[in-house]
Amino acid sequence: MLSEPDPRKGENPVARYLGELAIASGEEAGEELGVILAEALRAAFAQVVEQNGGEATMRAVLNRLLTS
Repeated sequence: MLSEPDPRKGENPVARYLGELAIASGEEAGEELGVILAEALRAAFAQVVEQNGGEATMRAVLNRLLTS
């Protein structure tokens, strides 16, 4: 995820996929939401890496973001 290109500068498969999920669930601005979610995930994962968090922390962050 962290190695994906910035979604604001071109195609990002993670942002596209999350946007497709948002659209499928009825979100009006699904494409934009996909970009926002991809960036939130990138920022959360970067924070975990910077604080030397392990796999369990990474999974907890991902679970929390995706269930909010």
